[in-house]
This record gives sequence, structure tokens and C-alpha cells, in this order.
Amino acid sequence: MHYLRQAGLKAAARWALRDTRGWLEQALGVLAVLPESPSTLEQGFEIRLELRPTLNLLGEVRQVLERLREAETLTQFLLAQLRAECDLATAEGRARFISVAKPHVQKVAAPALRLQLINEIAELSRVAEGEIDRLLELPQRPRFSRQAPPRTRYAGPDSPEWSLLHSLLCNLALVEHIDPEALNAERAESQALLAVREACREFEEEPSLGLLLDRLQGSPALEIVLRAHKYGEEIRFSAQEAETEFTEALVKLDLARRKKELDQLRAGGLASREEQLVWQEKNLAYKRLQGALPSP
Repeated sequence: MHYLRQAGLKAAARWALRDTRGWLEQALGVLAVLPESPSTLEQGFEIRLELRPTLNLLGEVRQVLERLREAETLTQFLLAQLRAECDLATAEGRARFISVAKPHVQKVAAPALRLQLINEIAELSRVAEGEIDRLLELPQRPRFSRQAPPRTRYAGPDSPEWSLLHSLLCNLALVEHIDPEALNAERAESQALLAVREACREFEEEPSLGLLLDRLQGSPALEIVLRAHKYGEEIRFSAQEAETEFTEALVKLDLARRKKELDQLRAGGLASREEQLVWQEKNLAYKRLQGALPSP
């Protein structure tokens, strides 16, 4: 079981989401046939919490809720096991209860479950909220008495392709608007856009971000896609804001294409009246499109 769990955590570290789910689900299957003990209950609880982010990224909301409910149930079983070892009617028994519960509580990362567990331990051991945190040797809970300092943000490349990429990851429904011919093929973000476009086309329906990342395993584009996803999380675009950013980036790419075409026509000399009229018409369309962009 230990090796299955470690394999799942290693798969999670390299964003192999389906492998992560497979290994951790197998570990739960092995635990289910082992004799029940505080150790097996604790491991089952931890594995279910480790599964949660993977299931979230795969878009399996029902499974997430099911695993959280199972984790809550295991919390009750674990508390019952620990209570059986201690006499809560005496001060010494309550002190022992806190002592044996401490390592279990410290491993719980999910805030809601940890708070639930702490409150139940405090009630059973007849200890005040502030005192139980000290006895369990938990970090002081934040009081939010002042505003947190701003986070340092990742500064991505300054290109329309980068804007397309990070906004696309916020709203994958936009993927069919990617035009390979409009992209600068030399840019890494362009290659990432094409990889995302091809990966999304392999799904019958619009995929979740987790399924997309899973499909990109082994692709050279995965690293920059993960960076773009992190950037998008930091700026916290809504789906509508992502669509606006995406549209403006498409317009900038179209402007670059039109500008290149105008420069090529001008470089040809515009010798005939017909060439001059074509250039003027294209230049007018370019100016109108340029005016459609918001001022920086």
C-alpha cells in the first residue's frame, strides 16, 4: 500500500492526473481489506485528502464530495478509536487523549476538516479553543487584523500569443478561435497554443483543465502551459474577462499581419494606380481595426 501511495504522489508531482488517481485509488482498495486500526484509518483519511486536488482538476466534482464525506466519516472512526484508549472522565485521560490525537491533527491539511477535528477534540477534552491550539502545537490561526502584503506575480512574455494562452486556459471554449497561421511560430507560447488546440480536439466535449494537462503529459509545451495557468490564477480573470483579453490579442495578431502585408506592398514600389488603390484600401482597414483596440 505504501508503494502505491508513493507512486500516486510522484505521478501528481509530474501532473500525470489519471495515473495519480489510479495509484491512490488502488491504495484505498488495499486499505479496505486490511484490519481496521488507528493507523489504517489515518492513512485512508490522508489518501482521500491527497486525491481531492487531482479529482478537482479532472472536473470530477461528485467524486470530490464523495471522498470528502468519506474522510469526515473516517475522522469520526479515528476519534472513536483514540477515545477508547483514554479515560475522558479524568484529567489524566483527557491529557492523554490530546497527546495521542496531536500527530493525527497536525497531518490534516484541509482547513474545514482540521477545524472540525480540533473543535471535537476541544469539546471531548474540555479545553478552550485558544488553549487546544497550543496543546496540539498548531500554528496560530490568522486573525486578519491587517491586509496581507501583495503577492509577487509571475511576469509572462509580452506578446499577443501569451495573452491568448493564459486567457484560453481560463476559458477553454475559446480554443477553436486559434488560427495557426496568425501565430509567430518562433515563440514558445505559440507552440503551446497549438498543442492545447490539438489536445482539445481529441476530446468529444470541452475538456476540463485537468484533463487537458493530463493529455499534455510528455509534451514540451506542458511547462509553459503550467506557467500560463499559474499566471492566470494570479490575475484571477473571470470567463468574460478572459474572453475580452483573448479577443484583443486576436486583434493585435491581425494588426501585425495587416502591417506586414502593407509593408510588403510599399516595398514593391506601388508603381501602378491599381496597386496604390489596393494599398490605400488595406491601410484604411488597418487604421479602422487599430482604432477598435482600447487605449493602453
